[in-house]
Amino acid sequence: MIKKILFFLAVLINFVVSAQNSIPYYYHLSKQNGMPTEVVYDVYQDRKGFIWISTEQGLFRYDGKNYQNYALDEQTSKSGSCISEDKYGRIWYSNFDGYLYFIEKGQLKLFKPHIPIGYLKFGLINNSLFTVEEEGVIVYDLMTGKKNKSYPINQKKLNFTHSDGKNFYVFADELLIINEKGKTAVQLPEALKNFRAGIMQNTKNGLLFTSKHESFGYYFKNNTFSKVNFPKEITFVQNTSFDGKENWLCTTDGAFSTNLAQPFFKGYNISTVYKDRNQNYWFATINNGIFLVPNLHVQFFESKNIITSLSAYKNQLLIGTQNEELFLKNIENQNEKLIFKGENKHEIYLLKSFNNSPNIFTSSYGFRILDQNGKLVYQDEAAIKDIAPLDEKNFAFAASGTCGFLSFGKTKTDWQKIFPPQITLGAQNTLINKVRGKSVVFDAENLRLYFATNKGLFVVSKNKTQEILYRGKSVYISRLVQYGSQIFALTQNNKLLQVKDFQIIQPSIFQSLSQNKILNIRMINERLYLNSDNGIFVYDFKTRKQYKKLSYNQDFEFSQITEIGDKVFIGVNRGILSLPLSYQEHQNYPKLILDEVKINGKITSFSSQKSFENDENNLELRYALLNFTPGEKYKVFYKINNGNWHLADENSRKLDFPSLSAGDYQITLKTEDKNAAPIVLNFTIKQVFWKSWIFILFIGGLLIFLINFYYRYQIRKINYTKQLEIDTIRLEKESNSSKLKAFKSQMNPHFFYNALNTLQSYILTNEKKPALTYLSQFSGLTRKILEFTEQDYISLEEEIETLKLYLELEKARFNGDLHYEISTKNIDHLSKIHIPVLLLQPYVENAIKHGLLHSRKEKILNISFELKKDFLCIRIEDNGIGIEKSKIINAQKGNQKPASFATSAQEKRVEILNKMYKNSVSIIIENKENENGVSIGTLVKIQLKPINVL
Repeated sequence: MIKKILFFLAVLINFVVSAQNSIPYYYHLSKQNGMPTEVVYDVYQDRKGFIWISTEQGLFRYDGKNYQNYALDEQTSKSGSCISEDKYGRIWYSNFDGYLYFIEKGQLKLFKPHIPIGYLKFGLINNSLFTVEEEGVIVYDLMTGKKNKSYPINQKKLNFTHSDGKNFYVFADELLIINEKGKTAVQLPEALKNFRAGIMQNTKNGLLFTSKHESFGYYFKNNTFSKVNFPKEITFVQNTSFDGKENWLCTTDGAFSTNLAQPFFKGYNISTVYKDRNQNYWFATINNGIFLVPNLHVQFFESKNIITSLSAYKNQLLIGTQNEELFLKNIENQNEKLIFKGENKHEIYLLKSFNNSPNIFTSSYGFRILDQNGKLVYQDEAAIKDIAPLDEKNFAFAASGTCGFLSFGKTKTDWQKIFPPQITLGAQNTLINKVRGKSVVFDAENLRLYFATNKGLFVVSKNKTQEILYRGKSVYISRLVQYGSQIFALTQNNKLLQVKDFQIIQPSIFQSLSQNKILNIRMINERLYLNSDNGIFVYDFKTRKQYKKLSYNQDFEFSQITEIGDKVFIGVNRGILSLPLSYQEHQNYPKLILDEVKINGKITSFSSQKSFENDENNLELRYALLNFTPGEKYKVFYKINNGNWHLADENSRKLDFPSLSAGDYQITLKTEDKNAAPIVLNFTIKQVFWKSWIFILFIGGLLIFLINFYYRYQIRKINYTKQLEIDTIRLEKESNSSKLKAFKSQMNPHFFYNALNTLQSYILTNEKKPALTYLSQFSGLTRKILEFTEQDYISLEEEIETLKLYLELEKARFNGDLHYEISTKNIDHLSKIHIPVLLLQPYVENAIKHGLLHSRKEKILNISFELKKDFLCIRIEDNGIGIEKSKIINAQKGNQKPASFATSAQEKRVEILNKMYKNSVSIIIENKENENGVSIGTLVKIQLKPINVL
């Protein structure tokens, strides 16, 4: 009895007699999801589609993912408002000190000509900039920055300014309307003259004048002012906005539309309301970031309880909570009452009602069936996970431990005959035992029950239970739903399958969702709801159309879904979403924009340059994917020339192409939107100089020339080599010939005749010993000369021995009147130094025959050998009559030859030796004279390089 009284009191306490306040369904842009600051003053969308946000930290550009800040070190302050775009695509804004800034080539710049007198809105009209300064309204040329015109105003009465893109309005002691043509003045109503902190805004009814401190305003149209009153709850107006259709009053207690009764985001300090081209509403706040609303008609009812289950019940909404509470909500007046509260505070995870039953089926701590007032009808400790009606009194169930059906009375169908139970205990009939049931559906057309369990998927038909395999293996299902005889299953790994004729197949109608992770499925009437990581999708079996209901929102975790009348209700972690049944989220594919192109780290304009030097080959492309629905994921693909498409990194928004080789390039970027034109970049990386056609032709010509030159060089080399061989053979012949001539000179008849005469005289005088000595010397000389005929060079030791033999024979002829001396200097080993054979003998012979023979004084011959560095120096010196007297004597005897036969042959031989040994022999013959110029002999100087003998 006490428990019933406490429950009744709890119902009374929790009964809500007034409608709950609602706010639009929104996406919250805050620090939590990457917004730099939550203090926002203004929002604007440029012609490309970027959203610009002015905040306490300055100006930001937002593409749906990244916030890019634009700032200057010398800014007096960063906070500002009045974002606008000029005809050249430059973004302007004013900080609250009144200084104007604009963005050009990606950089924020100060408009230096403007000298502010405080924060007053500026105007951009065609090619002109309208500002207020000390001397009045100044009109600047946007491109040159030069002052074009000025209009004086009453500075003391100056209140506020505004521009609608056609005119610049100045609110002072009168309303000034200024444009490029001139100025017009309009008198103000008396009530307007006293406005403090005034605000002006465009509306469909003309200009709206209001004040931060007034609860009314004035419309100005066709030079007429008309008063308008604002809702009484408005006490302070921060700003006014116009979305093209509606006017918004932005207050410290929410935003008010002049045509919609309820306030939006009550309790929040709204700074501006902006509607973008995708019909999204941006509610900016002073301290809570931005609330992005995709549709004002999708309402959110906040709840203090964590909602775990939803179900429709007689055009009302059943709400199950985490604390085992069950509420019944009237969707017309939003009244809500508590009809059941469990004692164990377990979450209500199963909540269902059926058209053919007046009861409510729930599972939390055990299974319960309640009536419409929350009174307990049936209770079981079984943990039933899912339930499906067989008829009005029989219900199939899947529970932890068993699967079967509950029977609460007889009907026209005997279900125990169709599905014979293994065990019957009270209302519970067990069909499959010792399993953990997950879900169940009933195919009434074929009389089959499908049970998803921890041991696989089972189908129970008449007197038969069997497992359905998928690709030969058990399949583990978390949720089963049906439409007629079509059965769909969601696996434990979030894949959607279809059960058909005891087989499992891939459903063809959901191919577009194959890349999404399906979290839950729910069949309501003819619509299948699929809750995925990319939002909620719906497939309508009647129309056979698929559409997106809502995008994923991290601020609203979707759970249960149900339909009541023409509305859909979605349970979220913080409350309930209500949206029209016909509502479909617009499929706004993101806009792909090429934001920035860098070559070697420098920003480059492709409109002015499409050809780059060979070392300008590091390309960086930054692109933006304009999509302002948080949580949606879209892909960007790119390809180079005619190559394959590649998937771009989803988080980077940047493509790097380092070290491009020379050639022509076409880089193409596209999104999944087949109707959107791709971005195409055509450019050329020039060849390096040595790969250009001119250089290649030059190198080709040079190569041909070098080949020809080398060929000719080799031919000349071969010819030269052959000529050398010919010359060598010729020199050898000449050398051999010269040696024979030298031998002839050695062995000429006169020499033999003189030698034999000398020998004969020795014999006649019976001088046997001198004769034998002479004969021995003669034979030795003859033998050596004959031996030398086979040699080209001999050692210095052999040459000196031969000379001594020759001189001894000649000395005998002179009866001892001939004296000779052979000396060496700086020579250690005579046998290791070699010289051409019979080189010296002819010159020694000439010294005796032409010099000493005709001399009447003592005859002296000196021969010396000295080694100086690499040369052997030889001196043959006599004290004979000299060269000139010898020529005279030879001439008197009738000898016309200037030199002896031996000397001539020797000169020829020296010439040959120099050719063979590269100028290794030099011979100088000098006539020796005394102080009076009288000849006193002859000197022969011979210098040669000793021949190396291996």
